[in-house]
Amino acid sequence: MTTIRYIRVLGFATALFLTTTAHALSPSSPPLPCPVPLPDVSSSAMLVGGLNNRPDLMSGIAGELRARGINTLIVPLSGHRPGENFDSITGEDWVQDIDLGRRRLEECFPNQHYFNVSYSVGALATIAYINSTKRSAPFEKVYLLAPAIAVHATTGLLRLLFPLSYFNFSITSLTPKELRVHDKVPISIYREIATLADSFGRVREDSALRRTKACVFVAPKDELVSRARIHNWILRSNFEDWRVSQRPENFGAGAFYHHLLIDRSRISSADWDALVTSIARYLLSSGAADDCDVTSETPVNS
Repeated sequence: MTTIRYIRVLGFATALFLTTTAHALSPSSPPLPCPVPLPDVSSSAMLVGGLNNRPDLMSGIAGELRARGINTLIVPLSGHRPGENFDSITGEDWVQDIDLGRRRLEECFPNQHYFNVSYSVGALATIAYINSTKRSAPFEKVYLLAPAIAVHATTGLLRLLFPLSYFNFSITSLTPKELRVHDKVPISIYREIATLADSFGRVREDSALRRTKACVFVAPKDELVSRARIHNWILRSNFEDWRVSQRPENFGAGAFYHHLLIDRSRISSADWDALVTSIARYLLSSGAADDCDVTSETPVNS
């Protein structure tokens, strides 16, 4: 790999795991407002973004799912309330966000089928939450977009900077200014991400992850997340009901940020339609195969 490629990948690492959140969820925070339920609909999805993006980015997928007959609730991760920064945020805070969001989903849409669609660090926190659950699986299905469970080796070089976290060292974010929440991201946040990801080296036999149906989607040229490493992790963990989505090798062609696939303006209309169709089809399907491949088929309707 050329020096330029290393610099580019490390640059993308500073923009690691982008987000859609608006304010932190905590026991002292006001409850998330409940969207108006769709009529005659029995399925609801909780949507969770990543780390350092504008609050509204997940609303694009939410709107597409509602149009296809799925109620949606966007759940923010800690670190995005106005005036709040990342300095004291931990991985456990994110796991608690998922827990509180799941409870709110059921309060907003009682007696429904509950799903989760999450992206990057939000997907990582979702996996951690499900793994910590000792009761039945909290979601019937999850669709994980570029989950930060396994990254490329070059992105992993960011770990060399972790000792600087004890000196409150931050990295200037290379996320496009119009998309980001914070201009700088503390090294401690990347350490928390790595700590959560490392906790899945071995998955307990009684983990609710083994009772969860999941689809994983990673763009072909994702700069941060390794599809191959995720696939190997699924195989090692013996997850019978997990699928890695097949997708065209030219998906996202021409995009500047291939990791930023949740932003409709960053990929072509055809790729966007194929992605949201895949998500809806997977969540609403009842077949044994639970197809989650990204194709150019006609969108699913309610």
